[in-house]
Amino acid sequence: MAHIIKASVLRAALSCIWLIASAQKVANAKNWKVVSFNLCADQLALEFGNRDQVLGLSSMARNPALSYHWKLATGAPSMRASAEAALQMAPEIVFTGQYDAKYTKAVLAKAGMKTYSIPAWRNLAETRVGVIDAAAQIGQKVRGEELVSDIDRSLRQLEGLRFHIDKPYSFLIYQRRGYSQTGGVAAEVLSHAGLRDTSDEFGLPAAGGFVPLEKLVDMRPDYLVVSEALSIAEDQGQALLLHPAITRLYPLEKRLIIPDVLSICAGASTPALIDRVRLEIEAKVIRK
Repeated sequence: MAHIIKASVLRAALSCIWLIASAQKVANAKNWKVVSFNLCADQLALEFGNRDQVLGLSSMARNPALSYHWKLATGAPSMRASAEAALQMAPEIVFTGQYDAKYTKAVLAKAGMKTYSIPAWRNLAETRVGVIDAAAQIGQKVRGEELVSDIDRSLRQLEGLRFHIDKPYSFLIYQRRGYSQTGGVAAEVLSHAGLRDTSDEFGLPAAGGFVPLEKLVDMRPDYLVVSEALSIAEDQGQALLLHPAITRLYPLEKRLIIPDVLSICAGASTPALIDRVRLEIEAKVIRK
């Protein structure tokens, strides 16, 4: 009996030690200093971190065409995505992307630097979980939860449009040179309003691919989802979107415009992405 009691006491003691260590880890993460290696990680560092927490960002963080938080990025230094640059800035954690160099991550790990890899979230469920986890890495979990609340609030407003759309209109996300992605957060958001994604009907690979002009004209989805309203093509990539066959089938009122800055990175910009989709549908689908 005595040895059983001793074992129970030992387990309780170890449990207390683990709880204290876990609590200390969370406490130490409060206001952790962070540097970011890529565009999507930049947005999360800026969304969740206090101004004095963000020590460095990627070179794309200040680009208004790509970075949703480019204004917030103006006060933070740009940095190379290298272990040497990160170590010089001495953060507590480095935000990386899933495609950042494995060697760089290994060097940081060997130097005792904590890294956190942020994947490209493929849907809203992954985004909800991911933003809370990312925020918690720098001691700002509540801010992640607030962002999820904003996403869900915008979704509820968008879903209210279903009652005003007379049929499940189809769409295809169509980008430069005719590239189309399959699935993704933007497509899921559009489906919440009652529209139907046709990307799987074009025989595209899972990662997306190019849709020939002839096939687009033949399949003819109701709407194209594009990143901008073009009047003049600046390069060959844009020229396809102004081809006479496409402009005839898809004038401006048949193009749902979602700027790249809202759709490239799921997370910080997702509430604004949803709100933009709602406005486009209200203007071009409901009020035809």
